[in-house]
Amino acid sequence: HKLYSEYKYKLDFKALLKMLDHCGLLNREFTNREAAACFHRSRLQVLDELRFKDRLVTLSLVDFLEFIGRMADMMSPPPPEDIIAHGIPSGRLVDYYQHVRNGNPAIDPRESCDVAVYPTRPLEEKVQPIIQLMIDSLADRFAKKNEHTKEADVTLELKKQCQDLGIAL
Repeated sequence: HKLYSEYKYKLDFKALLKMLDHCGLLNREFTNREAAACFHRSRLQVLDELRFKDRLVTLSLVDFLEFIGRMADMMSPPPPEDIIAHGIPSGRLVDYYQHVRNGNPAIDPRESCDVAVYPTRPLEEKVQPIIQLMIDSLADRFAKKNEHTKEADVTLELKKQCQDLGIAL
C-alpha cells in the first residue's frame, strides 16, 4: 500500500491499477472495469465530498483491505485442489496465473463466481491465496529491482506487515 501511494498513506486508482498489474491480477476476467467497481465499493462513506476530496478518490489502509476482500470475492480464485487437478503440482495461485499467462487454458470459472449465485466458499478461502499471490509477485518484482535484496527477505517483511494487520497467512 505504502509503496504505490502518492498520497500520504492513501492509494489512488491509478496506483492501485499499477499494483494489480505488477501482481499479475489484471486479466481477461478481472479487468480495469472490475477493479474500478471494487475500488468504488470499498471506500468508506465520505460525508463532505468537497472538503475531503482525497478520501473520495483514494483508499485508506482500511479501504484497501476492503478492496482486497471485494476483489477476491469477485475473482473467486480456484482452490488449490482445482489448481493441482489442472496440472500445477504446487497448487499455488501465482503458479496457476503464470501458467495461464503462458497461453495455457484456464480453469472454467466456478458457478458460484456469478453475481446472482450464492457463494459456496467462505471469503477467507478466496482472500488468503490472493494476498499470498500479491506477496509472492511483489517480493519477486522488488527483489529483481534491487540486486542487494533477496526475494525471501521481501517476502518475510510483507508477511510480517500482514501479521501486524491481523491477516493470517
